[in-house]
Amino acid sequence: MSRSRGLSDAFTKFEDKPKSDDDSTPTIKQATENIRNRYIAKSQKPTVEETHTRSTFLFRNDLQERLNKLAEGKRGFKTFFLNEAIETLLDVYEEQAEKDWVSFT
Repeated sequence: MSRSRGLSDAFTKFEDKPKSDDDSTPTIKQATENIRNRYIAKSQKPTVEETHTRSTFLFRNDLQERLNKLAEGKRGFKTFFLNEAIETLLDVYEEQAEKDWVSFT
């Protein structure tokens, strides 16, 4: 049996058939549509390079060690953590600075 014939036979087994209520296995057509829809959604999302800016700065070794320990095995944790921490501190700092400036006028 040729390879193309084998693939054809394999897909024939999975032709779209009406699903019964107790059959939760998706058909090939449904799985393909799901993959296609997920790919379209992912490709329309902005990339990290479009929403973030790489920046180089120095911070203390002990802080880096602590952050590395927290982030171990967690992909993207450092970026998330640093963005959340910086945003929170900036919000508080800016609010306080605004109050300080108002009191001078």
